[in-house]
Amino acid sequence: SPEQVRGAAVDHRSDIFSLGTVLYEMLSGQRAFRKETSAETMAAILREDPPDLTETNKAFPPALARIITHCLEKNPQERFASARDLAFDLESVSEKSGATTTARALQLPVRRRRRALLAAGWLVSIAAAGTGAFLLGKRAGVRPEPSYRQLSYGHGDVTSGCFSPDGASIVYSARWNGATSKLYSMRFDFAIEQALGLEGEVVGVAAGEVAFLRSNGTLARAPLSGGGARDVAEGIVDAAWSRDGSRFAIVRRVGAKHVLEYPIGTVLYETNGEFLGIRISPDGTRIATIERPSAGVVGGWVTVVGANGVRHLTQDPNLIPVSPVWSPDGREVWFAADFFGDWSVRAVSLAGRERLLMKTAAAPRLRDTFQDGRVLLSLGQSRRQVAGLAPGESVERDLTVRGFSQSWDISEDGRRYVISEVIGDRKVSAFLGSLDGSPLVRLGGGAPNSLSSDGRSVLVWKDSAEGIGTALAILPTGAGEPRDVSRGTVRSYLDARFLPNGRHILLSASEQDRRRRLFVQELPDGLPKPITPEGVFTDYALTTPDGAWVPAGSDYNAVPYLLYPLTGGEPRPIRGLEKGDQPIRFSADGRRLFVRYGYAADGTRASIALLDLESGRKQPWRTLRPSDPAGVTDVDLFYPTPDGRAYVYGYTRTLSDLFLVEGLR
Repeated sequence: SPEQVRGAAVDHRSDIFSLGTVLYEMLSGQRAFRKETSAETMAAILREDPPDLTETNKAFPPALARIITHCLEKNPQERFASARDLAFDLESVSEKSGATTTARALQLPVRRRRRALLAAGWLVSIAAAGTGAFLLGKRAGVRPEPSYRQLSYGHGDVTSGCFSPDGASIVYSARWNGATSKLYSMRFDFAIEQALGLEGEVVGVAAGEVAFLRSNGTLARAPLSGGGARDVAEGIVDAAWSRDGSRFAIVRRVGAKHVLEYPIGTVLYETNGEFLGIRISPDGTRIATIERPSAGVVGGWVTVVGANGVRHLTQDPNLIPVSPVWSPDGREVWFAADFFGDWSVRAVSLAGRERLLMKTAAAPRLRDTFQDGRVLLSLGQSRRQVAGLAPGESVERDLTVRGFSQSWDISEDGRRYVISEVIGDRKVSAFLGSLDGSPLVRLGGGAPNSLSSDGRSVLVWKDSAEGIGTALAILPTGAGEPRDVSRGTVRSYLDARFLPNGRHILLSASEQDRRRRLFVQELPDGLPKPITPEGVFTDYALTTPDGAWVPAGSDYNAVPYLLYPLTGGEPRPIRGLEKGDQPIRFSADGRRLFVRYGYAADGTRASIALLDLESGRKQPWRTLRPSDPAGVTDVDLFYPTPDGRAYVYGYTRTLSDLFLVEGLR
């Protein structure tokens, strides 16, 4: 009846098409686009018209046939705009011919009329739930594509986003035009972004307030209507806010560990690795996160933490999960999967059953879901790029190979450097480059960590079934054969360097279920031997020029590193080194130390200073920042020559926009 159709509340032309296919089947007893295969059926839907209803039943009212044909127009703009418009035309047909006359003309047997009535009720219920398009896709043997609505148009990167409690608006954070991350709000009925005058990344919206994480690690909250912000907690790595606004979940770095608290002050779980993104389940009982086994190691698992314990839901070591969110019904964790340009959005149930939601042509990052099924999703292109300065030059060169380049080391004279790139079947390869502009030389598979002092060998993370960063090999830069490095009890590497003598390597690594520490290993057949206590390590495994001492600690942002002897013994302080100073490389005479200081939390630049080890005086040396700062993050892995005349460094550039996605299921 027209009342039933009007009650379906279908307001999209794609759903009108689905409604028309079901009406056609109800009234004719056959499929509108039935073919032998699903592919042929889809082709018919796109290109062919169904048989005329008046041909299959001469008594069929022509006016009703025209209405159904109007529902099935190929051009969406030529269909009814809504169920209300369709119901109006159905009423017109009923008024002209009479309901009894129309039913008699259709000559439906009693059994078929009952089926038709049942189908009509079923149709109304599914249309009211907004699943007509899904029904059509299921019948045709394919899943319909989600719809996208672009929300942001800035030049930069969207970093986070949340729905408001009523779903009528969003708050998101973005770095536009190279500026720091700022908060913006937007209503869906007036899709223009409004700056909130707050800097940081949004972590939740509740009860008229927004919670956000400042770049200095302070969690704060502020009224959306305007007014001052108040701090909630300090020393925070990541945070999430429950939907009712009653509790926060936070991540702190304590020494070498990441500690998850929920609520604040209650330790729920900790890892020797790191947590990337945390989300509170809709019912407030569980936390979803991406857990990496070691800081800086690519990969990890989707992990759910609750009162009943911890579960790793994904197991594939080659899967790189990012940006977890809870599904709208809270039964799954949805996440983006990124594997060197192979992008997708996936779902995993609490029982570990994984499924593909969709493939994407750009890097997806899930930001939030709403209870009605809508999803906030940013899509962008990220590139790992490398810049370098050759000896005697004043302008940096772009040393990027393709889109996943990473710098790893430079020779002492500044003539050669090592770089990694992803080529072929998404495999990482090591290259030897020259700052005189000579062509790159591919050395073999793996990501290079260190160039030996004589320039004849490169130490690489090689491909391993256990994942990236779990095995080492030595590749020759000239003639010779690759050889594996025995790992002993080590299970993952953070950094690995040749010592100046070329006969030993220094490892910043971790053993199974133990905190990172430093190891020394003799080549070619020795095993790693620990030289520091657990929790004492370094991101840059560098030594003094004589290979006798190494700067190390648990967290240089909290406590300055100390010098640890490689042969054993007590550490000693580094004069003038302050908390927040990250040691990079010693000068050739050992009297000065390159340090990174004043770390920019947004990663858009790297400030480098030279520390005089005798006087303890620190002088600014250079600030590393690409000339076009838009979308730049993670300026890192800086390698200077001992005299500072040349260097290489890597950075990430991400340009993305925010989208509202409907139909993802």
